Amino acid sequence: MPLFPPLPLSIFRPPLLALQLPLRLPIRSRSLSSTPCLLKKQMPPRPKLDPADIDGSYLKGTGPGVVKCQETRSRSQNQKIAMEILAGKVELLEKGDQSRAAIVRETMKRRKASKARKSRRKYRKLEEEKKVKEGGEEEEEEDMEEEVVIEEKEEVVEK
Repeated sequence: MPLFPPLPLSIFRPPLLALQLPLRLPIRSRSLSSTPCLLKKQMPPRPKLDPADIDGSYLKGTGPGVVKCQETRSRSQNQKIAMEILAGKVELLEKGDQSRAAIVRETMKRRKASKARKSRRKYRKLEEEKKVKEGGEEEEEEDMEEEVVIEEKEEVVEK
């Protein structure tokens, strides 16, 4: 009786299935998400207008109530974008500082100011480190100059 059982013939054939499967190597990767990160404080909902209240026409014009929108080549997409812009303008007139547009603008303003403060702190710290480093080098240079002067005087005395 053999010590090992007989091997199936499929082992000796080239494994075609193994070539088709992707190799799973232990690769470290970041997880990607298509959803935006949640803010600690939620923004107010986007304003909506009733399409029945709006009379739309496609012509050249300016003035109150006119929204110019040429973001895309598609008329339907431009109409949708124009409705969002108009809804934001109406909400801004109704609510003022409490509107979504004003809150978003204020949030962006705060973020920009925070970045500027952080940048100023960073470069102030680098400047201080540079001054401290230069101050240390200047002292070393002064010591070197004193040593050179002392050595020159000694040479004169020896002659």
